[in-house]
Amino acid sequence: MARLIVSDSREYFARGGEKLFILCDTMWAGLYNIPDLEWKAYLDYRRMQGFNAVQFNMLHQWDGGDSDLGLYPYERNEKGVYDYSKPNEEYFTHARKMFEYAHSLGFIPIIFALHASYIAGTWAVKGREEFIMPLDYVDTFAEKTAKTFLGLDPIYIAGADTDFSNDITYEYFRKMLSGIKKTDPDALCSFHLGTQIEGVPIDLPNEFANSPLYDYYTLQPGHDIRSFSNAYKLISDYYLNKPKKPIINDEFFYEGYSYTDENYGKYNEFDQRKAIWWALLSGAKAGIGYGAQGLWFWHNPDKPYLNIAHGGEAFTWQTALRFEGAWEASFAKHIVEKYDLFDVIPYTGILNKRKAEREMIRIARKPDDSAYFIYVPYSSSVKLDIDLSDYKITLVDMKSKRFGRLFAKKSEGGSIIPIYDINCDALIIAEK
Repeated sequence: MARLIVSDSREYFARGGEKLFILCDTMWAGLYNIPDLEWKAYLDYRRMQGFNAVQFNMLHQWDGGDSDLGLYPYERNEKGVYDYSKPNEEYFTHARKMFEYAHSLGFIPIIFALHASYIAGTWAVKGREEFIMPLDYVDTFAEKTAKTFLGLDPIYIAGADTDFSNDITYEYFRKMLSGIKKTDPDALCSFHLGTQIEGVPIDLPNEFANSPLYDYYTLQPGHDIRSFSNAYKLISDYYLNKPKKPIINDEFFYEGYSYTDENYGKYNEFDQRKAIWWALLSGAKAGIGYGAQGLWFWHNPDKPYLNIAHGGEAFTWQTALRFEGAWEASFAKHIVEKYDLFDVIPYTGILNKRKAEREMIRIARKPDDSAYFIYVPYSSSVKLDIDLSDYKITLVDMKSKRFGRLFAKKSEGGSIIPIYDINCDALIIAEK
C-alpha cells in the first residue's frame, strides 16, 4: 500500500496518485480494552460504513478507566503511576497486532502519541503531576511508538488535547516530532489542540505552524455547547490565516455526549451534520474525526465512566457503535468523493440580512465557478451575490437523504434560492 502524503495544493491527502478523504472513528481507549473478536466485528462494521481510519491513544486515557485486558504500556506502582524506564513489551506487541489486522482491511492508524495529561506544564496534569513523563524519556518513547507501527502507514498526533503554557511544554513537542520523524521520516505529524474555558480554542504557535515537521492541522471544535460555532469559525481561521496545510475536523461534539456542565442535553445526528458540513465547506477538506460517547472507551455497564460530570452518562459501546451520526459522516465522505470537493474554495457572498444566517449558511465553490455547495442548517431562502439562475440545482434533504430540485431566481445584485418546503437542514448543489 502506498504511503499517505500531503497533496501538492497542501489542502488534502493523497495516496498512490489518488485523492484520499480521511473518515476516522475515535477509539481513545481501544488499544487496551477491546478483545480480538470484538475488534474484528467493530472494524467490519465501520469498514462497511466507509470509514478508513481509527484514532487512539498510545498511553492510557486519563478518564478511560483501567484496562479491561489488563494491559499497560509500562510497569505501574500501586497508585497506577508508570515507571517509564520499564516498558511492557507485551503491550506494544499487542498494539502492533491489532493494527496489522486493521491495516489489512485498509484502515489508517492515527496515533495520539502523548496526551497532555502526561506533559509537564499543561492544563491536564494539574492534580496528577505524578503521571508526567519525564522529559528525558520522551525521545525514547517517541521512537518506540514509531517503531511499533512501522510499515502500517500510520499518521501521528505528537501531542493531544494540549496547550502551550511554558518552555518545557514546547520542548516535549519538539522531542516528540523529531523522535517520530527520526524513526519514520515519511510519517505525517500534527498536534491535537485543546480548548480553553467556554470553548475558546488554543492557538498553534508559529514555531510549529511553520515547521517542516508539522504536516497538517487536527482541529478540535470542542464539546462545550458554547463552542459550537468553532466548527466553522476555528476552521475558517486556520484555512485563511495559517500556513497552508490539510485540515481535519476532529473530535467535534461526540454524538451522545452531554452539552457539558449545567447545560442539559446530548448531541445527536443533526449536531453531527452541522459540525461536519460547517467545517467541510469552511476549509476542512482533508477529513472527519467522528466520535460517539461510550464507544471511544468501549463502555460496558459494569465499568464506571469517570467523567460523567463533563460528558454525561455513557451509552454502551454496542449502542454507540450504531448511532446515526456515523452514517452522516459516511454520507459526507460519499459527497466529497462523488463531487470532488477536495479543491473547493469557501465562499462568503451571502446577502441574507440576518448575521446568524450569513455565518451559519456555509458555501464553497469550485475554482472555475462550475459548482456551488451550500449547507443550510435551518430552512430559509439563500440570497447570493452571484447569478445561479442558469445552474441546475439539486436539493438534498439531509434528514431523509431524499433528493429534489430547486430553482434560483435573478435578483438585484445576484440571485435568490427560495426557501425549500421541508423543515430540516439541506445541502444544495448548484451545477452549470
